[in-house]
Amino acid sequence: MATIVFLIVSNFSLFIVSLSGTILNIYLFYKFSTRRGVVSGFYKLCLVKTIPNAIVCACFLFWAVPLSSFRVKNSKVPRDFNVFIGQLAGAGAYIFGPLLHVCMAANRFSSLYFAIQIIKADRYPITAVFILIAFVIAVVFTVMGLPKDCGFLYLPETLEWLSEEADCAVFQYNLLLYSIFGCAVISNSMNLATAGRLLLDKVGGMSVTDSKNRRKKYLINFSQSVLQDCLHVFDMINSTYTWQLNPAAWFQFLCLSFSFVSIHTLDGCVMFYFHSEIHPRWLWRKAMRKKSLIRVVAASKVSTISSLGLAVNIYLFQKFSNKPGKASAFHKLCLVKTIPNSIVCASFLLWVVPLSVIQPDYQNIPRIINVFVGQVAGFGAYVTGPILELFMSLNRFAALYFATRRLRVNDFPLTGIAIIGAFGVAVLYTALGFRSESFLVSRPAECGFVFYPSTFTWDKEYTPCATGMSTLIFYTVVAVATWTNSLNVATAFKLSIDKVGGMSQSDAHRRRKKLILMFTQSVIQDCLHVIDLINSIFIFKLSDALWFQFIFLSISFLLIHALDGFVMLYFHPEVHPNFLRGKLRKTSSKIVTIATPTFYEIMLALFPLLAVISMLLTSLIGFVVSVSIFSRFARKTGEFSDFHKFCLIKTIPDIFVCGAFLFWVVPVTALSLTYAKVPYLPNVFIGQIASGGAYILGASIQMCMAANRFFVIYFPFRQHKTKRSYATYCAILVCLGLAVTYTLLGLRKLCAYVYDPEIFGWRVEESECADQMTTLIFWSIIVLAVTSNTFNIATAMKFLCSHVSGIRQADAARRRKKRTWLFVQCVIQDCLHLTDLVNSIFLYQLSDAVWFRYIFLCYSFLAIHAADGIVMLCFNPEVQPKWFRAIGNSRHLSRTGVVVVSSHHSIPREMTNVSSFGFALNFYLLVKFIGRKGRWSGFQKLCLVKTIPNIIVCASFLFWVVPLSLLQLQDVPRFPNVIVGQIAGAGSYIMGPLIQLCMSGNRCLVLYFPLKQSIVDKRSSTNLAVSISIIVAVIFTLLGFPEECGYIYNPTVFTWSPEPFACAEFQLDVMMYSVFTLSIISNSLNLITAVKLLCCNVFGLGMSRSDALRRRKRRVMMFIQSTVQDCLHVVDLINCTYIYHLSDNLWFQFIFLTLSFVLIYSLDGLVMFHFHPEIHPKFMQSTRTIVSSKPIFTVVSVIS
Repeated sequence: MATIVFLIVSNFSLFIVSLSGTILNIYLFYKFSTRRGVVSGFYKLCLVKTIPNAIVCACFLFWAVPLSSFRVKNSKVPRDFNVFIGQLAGAGAYIFGPLLHVCMAANRFSSLYFAIQIIKADRYPITAVFILIAFVIAVVFTVMGLPKDCGFLYLPETLEWLSEEADCAVFQYNLLLYSIFGCAVISNSMNLATAGRLLLDKVGGMSVTDSKNRRKKYLINFSQSVLQDCLHVFDMINSTYTWQLNPAAWFQFLCLSFSFVSIHTLDGCVMFYFHSEIHPRWLWRKAMRKKSLIRVVAASKVSTISSLGLAVNIYLFQKFSNKPGKASAFHKLCLVKTIPNSIVCASFLLWVVPLSVIQPDYQNIPRIINVFVGQVAGFGAYVTGPILELFMSLNRFAALYFATRRLRVNDFPLTGIAIIGAFGVAVLYTALGFRSESFLVSRPAECGFVFYPSTFTWDKEYTPCATGMSTLIFYTVVAVATWTNSLNVATAFKLSIDKVGGMSQSDAHRRRKKLILMFTQSVIQDCLHVIDLINSIFIFKLSDALWFQFIFLSISFLLIHALDGFVMLYFHPEVHPNFLRGKLRKTSSKIVTIATPTFYEIMLALFPLLAVISMLLTSLIGFVVSVSIFSRFARKTGEFSDFHKFCLIKTIPDIFVCGAFLFWVVPVTALSLTYAKVPYLPNVFIGQIASGGAYILGASIQMCMAANRFFVIYFPFRQHKTKRSYATYCAILVCLGLAVTYTLLGLRKLCAYVYDPEIFGWRVEESECADQMTTLIFWSIIVLAVTSNTFNIATAMKFLCSHVSGIRQADAARRRKKRTWLFVQCVIQDCLHLTDLVNSIFLYQLSDAVWFRYIFLCYSFLAIHAADGIVMLCFNPEVQPKWFRAIGNSRHLSRTGVVVVSSHHSIPREMTNVSSFGFALNFYLLVKFIGRKGRWSGFQKLCLVKTIPNIIVCASFLFWVVPLSLLQLQDVPRFPNVIVGQIAGAGSYIMGPLIQLCMSGNRCLVLYFPLKQSIVDKRSSTNLAVSISIIVAVIFTLLGFPEECGYIYNPTVFTWSPEPFACAEFQLDVMMYSVFTLSIISNSLNLITAVKLLCCNVFGLGMSRSDALRRRKRRVMMFIQSTVQDCLHVVDLINCTYIYHLSDNLWFQFIFLTLSFVLIYSLDGLVMFHFHPEIHPKFMQSTRTIVSSKPIFTVVSVIS
């Protein structure tokens, strides 16, 4: 009986869908073909797109449905006729659709990016040619399956379309699958590029109304193209993966046959919806009806979500409040958390929905009610949620880190006090929106948060007072979210590497499961508020469309509070209603299984996914940037310089490599194919193009660019323009010929580069021929890199030692700047290839781990070609898009620059004293630390490295700043000034806080995980941290070497400052925010360490009291040293960011900018000297005990 019911339902559904699709697509074909006027390329594609839709629907209607309805046996169906229809619908028409989608996406892409060229090319039948090509491919795919046992046929007994079981049928299916996958990737890549253009660019050269009309038309066509693409991607997922999840007949039917016919019917529905000019008269809609439709949709969505959210949160409040037994602090917080959720959902349900339906004018809405609801929901409840989230994260943090210490404070109602405090803040924020203009005037100040029914959004009132309130709540929520997520990170770290001790394994397992459940709930609830914050600050600005603003402002605001209740419902099975209780065991067992692995094992399991995502994002960015640069260089008006010709050609290998990853490596890896299942011929072909030809082409063009810079600088007047162009063309032809040769050499049998998805990397085949090819490419790249860098060194020497003469100073400076700019671009691109060379020869051998080799072989290969395109984009402003140039032009003037004053007092004496003292002291510390006997601890290694930036800063003052200040030079040589400024003011300045962060982390780990010091005490850990700090410092140093990017000393006003250009300002901003971030993290670690020192002791670790006291004394000493050094950097940061603004006097600026800079590095050495008595000179040894014991025993006595 069930089988008969299933057959009736399934055949009836197929009949209805196929009949509707056939009629609709035939109607569309008739309307499109009889349309009057000029038909655009997009209309032609829509017309042809109805043909495969109609074919598929008709095959179901006139073949599949009758066979299944009459229950014909599979063996009695005529094979030839069945195969013909199957190939027609399942192969030809199925591939025809995605091919037309690629054409439609390309049409939208080209009409936006190459509008003028498209107009010029209208006399050629480009659209017709592409339609013809797509049709021929569809016919080829149809004919391929007609031979015996090669076809695609319909099985009426199971209601499925399947391939025959011969190898030829399997090959055809795989070819069809990969072809559709490739079409989907190409069309969606173009859609992504088109979306970026639509969001960031505007239509110029016409009136505002015409511009809006054209933009609206573009958006409609683009939306149609994207929806049609998504339909085919959805069906491809169903027919490849989803159908395997359940063997039930109804599930297979839905994911295979029904999905197949539905997407072609829906494809017609999409075209019908987006082409209102072909609607029948009874469906014509006026603007008012459309507005009423939006209103109905908005009201229905809001009412549904708010009613569900309100019901769930009220249910949770009732269940939590009536929960038997003693409630934990976490349960109390969950109980209270339902209150702001209920308030927000109720305000939408009882206020927003009626206003959205009635649509009154804003002036007619009672302001006091609107403000009251807005303040209660948008300010009070909105800020209460994140504050309670902070307390929940703090509860999880304390439960893990101080599990045995909480008993001392359990007598105090801390949770109740925290909840009262949260509600006090909420009431305060709510009341602030009702305040009057002054105490004497009772008129309201219009500071509230209100709902605007015309736009379906909440927003502040348009007054400075309301703007200030909005800013206040924004920074409050951001600060609370930062603290909350910091606690979550610390909790996750503890859960990942620590275990619950002092109990049986089953109890420990149960405790760990409970802790992980509560932690996961807390993190998800945090993420909800962070997502809404991002939506309401950034995302909603991407489009001015009403529906877009409604989704990312109103719906997002409501949805996070409704989902918050569902999260609590899911993670608290004890409050589930009865109909959900049956699934409790399955859910909990899954959570236990997931919670067992360590953090490292989880990350290792996620590695394939992370690898695919990283390759996809990097290759997509690199491909889009390189294609954009190529198109802009190719369309560049005016005369091409030789360097620009090389840049144009340089984009080609970048496009090939990024395209190989985007369209081959990413799909093959995502499908989890083994190497044996990867098609051999395309793998070899793509491998040779990307790893052979493109790789050698990039390096050879790089050498040509370096040679170009060399000859332009050394022989500027000896290059005839015509001969120089011939030389450039010859060089390009030689490079292309070399690349083609290297590509063809590898196409011999077992001689090629191939991609192996099992090791996530490219490799050569296992043969002597392949080894010879590898050796040839390796030595070729080495020779090209050596030659290129030799040219660069010679060019750099010429830059340093010569000046441009025979022209005005302004012209000379401009020419020098241009040449330096091109030279820096050339050097950076050379360094990219050199970096990849080092990675692929030496670094990858340091570890056999798959992830390590992936980073230094596969990802490095991709990243340098993606970065190469970005470098050319940054250094060639004439090919940058408008939005990219707007970023640089919109930079504000210097906030931390020099205030020019007229006073020129001589004040180098203080700098001489401080810098000489700091230099001598830090140099002494460096010598003593290096000559120290015995094994070094991680902290002492960090102290040793910390002396290096101190020495550099003090030496730069002593040997550069002081002489310049004494001589009072007006024209200081820029290059040495920038070198000293970048090394001292950028590299050393960032290195200090980085080492401080390492020191704070060292103290925190030693105290919290004393029995796991093997994790943090290994030499490699400290060495790795130091190496990273040095690399970051070097990067910050090198960033200022380009023209107008440096950090320099001005002797006339005795201060360091960035050069007055956007590049230098940007570098200064990055450095300041980096130091600020490092200070926050470092001091947070210090705070956590201080809590541990105050609350815990070491007497329970199996040692005597004297040994425990000695260890505690040593740890307190190191902690105090780390904290004092952190405070020094924070003080200097405050001085150079805020304090110096308080006065324009020269002495004030000098003290809080220059003297503060050198003083903290001198004092830093003095602090290390004081806290390390083992390196004191002999004359201080006698007083060491008296000097050092007093502060230590004072601290210990206070702590004890």
